Amino acid sequence: MKPLPKALLDQMIANSRANQSGKAEVDHHPVVKLFTPDAQATWLLSEYDPEEAQQANGWKIEDQLSLF
Repeated sequence: MKPLPKALLDQMIANSRANQSGKAEVDHHPVVKLFTPDAQATWLLSEYDPEEAQQANGWKIEDQLSLF
């Protein structure tokens, strides 16, 4: 997997710090979309705290294939 561009990381860090500032928490728009075809799951990431390097905040969307 390629590393994320610095501009995207910077935006995710800024989103994380905005929520840590003590003001009202905001649900930020997704910045990064990760997809794993073998697990049929998509992650939409909106925040990243460099002090917690193993964790990013966002949403996981499962079951990408739908039957009609």
